[in-house]
Amino acid sequence: MKNLVAITRGLGVALVLSVFALPDQVAVAQDAGAHDAMEEVVVTGSRIRRDPLNEATAVMEIGFAPEYGVARGVAETAAWYREAQWI
Repeated sequence: MKNLVAITRGLGVALVLSVFALPDQVAVAQDAGAHDAMEEVVVTGSRIRRDPLNEATAVMEIGFAPEYGVARGVAETAAWYREAQWI
């Protein structure tokens, strides 16, 4: 119980102190005037990780679309391994 009271008081103090840490001015976007030039931005890549086996990525990148899904491919591969007596 004492720990809960201490935690609650600590959170209350942190909340009060955080109010003083807020900036007193707010940033506002500026309107583009006639003298401001617009600059074109070209995105050439992304740092967002993607699944390399995702078919949507393959279709977008090279135009490849699989004939059937992963489950069928795994099943056919396992059957081939059995026929070849590898498993």
